[in-house]
Amino acid sequence: MKNFNRVVLLVALLFSSVLFAKTPVAKITITAKGRASVEITDPKTVSFFNVWSGPGTSTNGEPSTEKQSFIIDWEHRCAAPPANLQRYRVLFYAKNGLLIYAVDYVVDGSSQRGYVYLPGKSDDAYRVNTRAILRGVEGNWFRASTAWDKVAIPQL
Repeated sequence: MKNFNRVVLLVALLFSSVLFAKTPVAKITITAKGRASVEITDPKTVSFFNVWSGPGTSTNGEPSTEKQSFIIDWEHRCAAPPANLQRYRVLFYAKNGLLIYAVDYVVDGSSQRGYVYLPGKSDDAYRVNTRAILRGVEGNWFRASTAWDKVAIPQL
């Protein structure tokens, strides 16, 4: 019976991952302690930041090779920015309100440059993110894409 329950659980997880995969983003929220939340719901803007692109993703069986996709400039992995910068949590939701993905974002005010952290194994958002996408670069900081900075920074 124990093995049967494990098989049922495995099938349920696999089935939910298939249903979950490639679900389009309908809303992006940006939150930080002591600050009002920002919601981005404009379909054109939201669709530009495709969670289902970048490392660990594929289209028609071909791995993604985009250099700047989602909200990250994948070619520019970097050291953690200074700890004194305001840290924002960026959440990506499906139309049904299901949380799809979560990252951290900071902005260096002097350079007006943003940085994105992909939660690693010890971070609370890791499980949410890796249920459908295992990028292989979790736990690292990257430069934010220019497109993301242009949308996010003016709202912060």
